[in-house]
Amino acid sequence: MLTSDATTVRPPRWIGIGLWIALPVLGAVLGVLLTRLPAWLTALPEWVFALPFAPDEERFSDLAAVIGLPAVIVLAVIGMLAGAFLALMAAAESFTVTVDESKIVITRGDDEIMRRPTQDVRSAFLDEGELVLLDHDGAEPFRGRTDLDDRSLQAALTGHGIRWEQADPYDHEFTRWVDGVPGLEEHANAVLRERRRSLEKGDEDDASALRTEAARLGVVVRDRADKQQWRVCEPRRPTRES
Repeated sequence: MLTSDATTVRPPRWIGIGLWIALPVLGAVLGVLLTRLPAWLTALPEWVFALPFAPDEERFSDLAAVIGLPAVIVLAVIGMLAGAFLALMAAAESFTVTVDESKIVITRGDDEIMRRPTQDVRSAFLDEGELVLLDHDGAEPFRGRTDLDDRSLQAALTGHGIRWEQADPYDHEFTRWVDGVPGLEEHANAVLRERRRSLEKGDEDDASALRTEAARLGVVVRDRADKQQWRVCEPRRPTRES
């Protein structure tokens, strides 16, 4: 059923609350356990300390003797802060999709990573954990990893007239990229060559930017088992984003 109201799909609230509670508590517990490490090491069998390059048992004993309540508190606080930092990083990576009659907006944390007129998106599907949007030319205006509930995504998108595909309708057109492959112009080859370097370095931001550059050349790119696959489509028509 179509709707005129804006629909937002985001991670369940309990996940965020759980992370903000669980990670600081876990960090504090690990900090406290760390203060017990020297005492546990002194309980190791004698033959362990007789091994070459093994530390002196007396050093662990001396360290265990000087660790008191202040050290326990300090390490617990450090662990709690580290857990809070991890929770903050997780929140910064949270993925949100908002759809209304005029536009689709996708954000990651506080950053808007895509805004496109709803009428320009023909269909959508999930591909190995990535949300993929297709325009009317068969290009992919968006492809990005998400852990949002697929039923919620489907309801939000179909509710605004965007068809939900069970699989990539262009799957059969993809082929593995090999440097210098026939049928791909040199500029596109150079882009995919540079993108391969970015993937090898783990630079996801640069790889994403180069995927966009390839799209401008009429080349759709996806990743399979650390290998790039590509297909050709008509270059996307310029559209006015609202």
